[in-house]
Amino acid sequence: MSLPITKFPTNDTAARAVLDHIRATYPIAQELHARPYNHYEPEFSRWWLIPGTDWPAYRHSKLSIRKSPVNPGEMYAGFYTEKGLDRTLTGMPEVQPSYIMRDDWYWHQFLREARGGGLDPVVEEVIRRSGCPVRLLIEIYGFNRIPRPEVAALPDELVQLKRLPSASGYELEVPASTALTPFNSCRSVKDVAECLQTASDFRFFWIDLHIGIHLAYGSETSGTWAAAEIWQNALAPWSSWVG
Repeated sequence: MSLPITKFPTNDTAARAVLDHIRATYPIAQELHARPYNHYEPEFSRWWLIPGTDWPAYRHSKLSIRKSPVNPGEMYAGFYTEKGLDRTLTGMPEVQPSYIMRDDWYWHQFLREARGGGLDPVVEEVIRRSGCPVRLLIEIYGFNRIPRPEVAALPDELVQLKRLPSASGYELEVPASTALTPFNSCRSVKDVAECLQTASDFRFFWIDLHIGIHLAYGSETSGTWAAAEIWQNALAPWSSWVG
């Protein structure tokens, strides 16, 4: 299956264009702000559309445009949320207070909604609009290796599931081999949420979770998806999940 080709050669050009498009089109989008993970190297940094000016914005869920860590030549656009460290790690020498997950983090709502099947209609809508497989990616970092803005860091481990447009469930695309092996057998977002909720060992890990589609980088002349198409087909179905 060929990927839709965007009109953007980098993440920063895509993210800024999408923000300009939605601010011009949807008054409610005035509260969204585009932020790069690394503003010193913004071209292929992760970019987020964040509901507010908080920074770091750990507690918020976000819209995301980034490079795929599995296929680095492809853009990965969709929904993003993150889990901080358990409160039992408070006061450890290498654990900053901002890394401790509080009650106001969106992660809690994500788990509730995902366990109840609330994400399934959104995924179906993304598939319907884009015609692309949806990929669910989980990356984990140990409590003493949490990535900091401006500093590149590779996850300790990742696992990726894929939902094809013609399929009813997810298949394993990139298997895990250590801490994330329980996710190798997940076939739904609900399964993933159940694993995240019940696995106590994850309290020692920072978790990044992405759900989205892959796109091809392109140019104004080679691409077919401009900002409007990226927004409409990949990001807009997740807009009510940003908070």
